[in-house]
Amino acid sequence: MKSFSQRLLPVIKQYGLLSMICVVAIVLLAAFLINKQQDPPLVQQQNVIINSKTAPEVEVLDATGSAKSALEIIEKIRAYGYDVVEFRRLSREPIDKSYMVVYNNKLNEAKKLAKLLGIEEERISNNDKSNPYVDISIIIGKDVLKKRKE
Repeated sequence: MKSFSQRLLPVIKQYGLLSMICVVAIVLLAAFLINKQQDPPLVQQQNVIINSKTAPEVEVLDATGSAKSALEIIEKIRAYGYDVVEFRRLSREPIDKSYMVVYNNKLNEAKKLAKLLGIEEERISNNDKSNPYVDISIIIGKDVLKKRKE
């Protein structure tokens, strides 16, 4: 019985290496497209609909003292369809309670995000000034980490 490479060599000689590469590329592309159609986007799986064209741009400021946990929270925010455009660790001492500052008339989106993260609505501050860089600033404190573990 011939091995796979022994059977493939005459085909390559007859049809050419370029033809074989094209066939493999088409098969891989078809497999990718089929897989993409079968898996619904993560945002739909989470039952939260954020229009990607109007998704608020979010800045996450880590005041938890735990870098790994803050990165997990960023992944969660992105999974819900929000656009995290900035992440920084604050150098000061960790804070106990998280809060949000909202710009550019995105209060409704901020309230949804606060609910997802377990941030109390009273901890949202609406700033009337516009901000060209972000729509929502989240300062993550230790309370979000505690709720994540529960």
